[in-house]
Amino acid sequence: MGALISLVAVVGLGLLAAVGATAGDSLRFVLGVIVPGVAFAVFLGGIIFRVVHWAKSPVPFRIPTTTGQAKSLP
Repeated sequence: MGALISLVAVVGLGLLAAVGATAGDSLRFVLGVIVPGVAFAVFLGGIIFRVVHWAKSPVPFRIPTTTGQAKSLP
């Protein structure tokens, strides 16, 4: 399902770019400045969301440490 949504988004952006190539300056500004800015913001937000989600997930196993196994200094 995710691949289908991505394909539709790419086709939609391609059609929008084709229409924008023949449009006036206002649509060129939107396609040249606004759309890439929003795309970068969504990309950055997705990365931050995934890192936070990964950081909150519990560790499914114990990680042994080596502290307390050697003689301590006087």
